[in-house]
Amino acid sequence: MNHSRYCLPIVLALICAAAGAYAAEEGPMVGENVHLRGRLNNCRIRFEHAKQGQVAFIGGSITEMDGYRPMVCRWLQQRFPQTRFTFTQAGVASTCSTTGAFRLGADVLDKGPIDLLFIEFAVNDDQDAAHSRQECIRGMEGIVRQCLASNPRMDLVIAYFVNPEMLATLHAGDKTHSQGHAARIVEFVAN
Repeated sequence: MNHSRYCLPIVLALICAAAGAYAAEEGPMVGENVHLRGRLNNCRIRFEHAKQGQVAFIGGSITEMDGYRPMVCRWLQQRFPQTRFTFTQAGVASTCSTTGAFRLGADVLDKGPIDLLFIEFAVNDDQDAAHSRQECIRGMEGIVRQCLASNPRMDLVIAYFVNPEMLATLHAGDKTHSQGHAARIVEFVAN
């Protein structure tokens, strides 16, 4: 299956948000699937003025595979051609946000100060691990808290990729299967 066709529109929204391409007056929602909770100015300023950037990706197989991650890396290099980037790939197939919280230090934070971190665990939390709402919140909160304790100026992009089965379940309005990870985490982020 070609996963790139599923993630390309989301990737474009992520990288535009990462570049600070949206004006503040456009509000917190940009399109149907992108909700901005602020601008990613810390990393943009670092990329533009310091001419260096440390970008990391943590997640499951969607992060590990040759999909959205290398696309974002290429786009950032094109968008900021004078910037010397270091990219950290910490995608490990079949890992959930709880595992991610435990491996974040060794796999990401110990590599140096991160300017921009992409986090992706939706499919693995929902289907592979079948986490409850509370378990998803704990795993993601553990990641976010460690990131901000490590570097309060780190910009975070939390991606909620879904596979075709999850998408069909969400479109059908069925929330009985783990109540839909994306819905749980969006609620967590909004609180």
